[in-house]
Amino acid sequence: MVIRRLGSLALALLVSSAVVLAQRPSDPGTLVEKGATALKEQRFGDALDAFAAASKLLPRDGSLCFAAGVAAFRLGRNGEAEDWFQRALKLDPNLGDAGVWLSEVQYRQGRTKEAVATLEDVQKRSPKTEGVEERLREWRKETQLQNRFYESRGAHYKPAFPKRNDEEWLRTTLATHERKGEVKFVREFDYQSAGQSVHVTDAVDTSLVAPRERKYEQAGAASAAAAGKLKDEKKSA
Repeated sequence: MVIRRLGSLALALLVSSAVVLAQRPSDPGTLVEKGATALKEQRFGDALDAFAAASKLLPRDGSLCFAAGVAAFRLGRNGEAEDWFQRALKLDPNLGDAGVWLSEVQYRQGRTKEAVATLEDVQKRSPKTEGVEERLREWRKETQLQNRFYESRGAHYKPAFPKRNDEEWLRTTLATHERKGEVKFVREFDYQSAGQSVHVTDAVDTSLVAPRERKYEQAGAASAAAAGKLKDEKKSA
């Protein structure tokens, strides 16, 4: 699995960072060593605390933000992890692993298009980053399927009748089932209910709501005007 492979890569990166930081002031190096050990032992809360503290001491080090993001991700704090990964990329846009982990967070939240865009950026900046091409192929396919689904739902059939034809169409469909496999459509019929005869027709009662033409263009304009008016009222308030 891509994320598992990246987990080992991330740990290796953190260990190498600890070696470099050991040459700097002692506190950051110690914190990174503690964080890397905690991450290896799956003490993700301790790892996050250590990396976050180290990041405060070395605010321009993108690898520390990346490490904190990995720990937050392992804790299930996706929003916090996303913030750390974005900070890492802002400090070091060529930190490909941070982009891959960021795309995983976006994908798990259902933001597939954003995840694809993030990986495409990683592919452009750091083409040797492991697992990018494989994930891009999978997620692009999903995006295409989602687009087809939304297109099919967004298409509405609307027949173009210039005027209403109430004489033929303003009525209810009535049918009788006389025998198996045989349905007869009728305009009216009688039936017995509680010992009384009931007469039913396909006529529609329009006494409360009178029929009117459906003018979609006017309705759309009215909706847009109403929305604009509402915005204006909010601004004035």
